[in-house]
Amino acid sequence: MLQQIQLDYTGKKIFQCIHKFYRDYGRSASRREIMKEEGISSSSRLQTELEKIQEKGWIKLLGNVDYDIRLCGVPLLGRISAGRPIENFTEPNQWLEVEPKYIDTYNYALLVRGESMIEDGIVDGDYIVVRSQDTCQNGEIVVAAHLVNPFEATLKRFFREGDRVRLQSSYREMEHEYTRIIKGKEWDNDWRIQGIAIKVHRDYVGKKRR
Repeated sequence: MLQQIQLDYTGKKIFQCIHKFYRDYGRSASRREIMKEEGISSSSRLQTELEKIQEKGWIKLLGNVDYDIRLCGVPLLGRISAGRPIENFTEPNQWLEVEPKYIDTYNYALLVRGESMIEDGIVDGDYIVVRSQDTCQNGEIVVAAHLVNPFEATLKRFFREGDRVRLQSSYREMEHEYTRIIKGKEWDNDWRIQGIAIKVHRDYVGKKRR
């Protein structure tokens, strides 16, 4: 389920600090590190604030020890096109609740717009969990971003074929419109892999029947 972060000022600052440590260092922030970063002098006050954040479902406290804080979701970084490229990557002010095995400092979520990956079970309005990396295997579903226009990215299956790259849709009726062939030199200069899709999440609340 997608959740809007609804915390007071102090709680939001602490939560952002926790996420920053996961993002930058691949680990939980210690309580002492949080107190130093946020100027909190009392450990009991920090414990109270952490328990409030835990009640909202954003973190889990594994025990009253220094390194015991775990995230309960991945940040929603924007939207991604499953058709033509569109703008993506907004500020992460929403989080997607996912199973613990998908929670990782390198993972994030994107909202899918478009139907070009429908035969892979990815439809308009789904969320995908992406593992951030700049390499992939042929046939994997990737987030491919254009470097010249940094606000363009698209969701496609990746195939390197000799001196060209094919970004392949999975919608046979619109294959010619949505599949993109990029010459190898243009790919190397202007495009990058930003991650691979590892999970599709569908929120049925408010979705129309198809």
